[in-house]
Amino acid sequence: MELLNYLRCPVSHEPLRREGDMLITASGRHRYPITSSGIPLFATQIISAEAKRQQQHYDKVAAAYLENLSYPHTEEYLRYLDDALL
Repeated sequence: MELLNYLRCPVSHEPLRREGDMLITASGRHRYPITSSGIPLFATQIISAEAKRQQQHYDKVAAAYLENLSYPHTEEYLRYLDDALL
């Protein structure tokens, strides 16, 4: 089943339809961009100032974080966590 059938507008609770790189409510009053990786950005209009600062910080460190995931010590730690959790 298509996941879009499960999504609703967080403001109006209306069903959504996809048009290009946007999700749009049935009435057309609310529009949400979709990232190139397919993630709908529902909070861009209602995000708090603190959350926006957190997002900006994450955007600054994201590349270093992803690079760190391939380090041998990080891979070993993630294996340990997987074993402990499973």
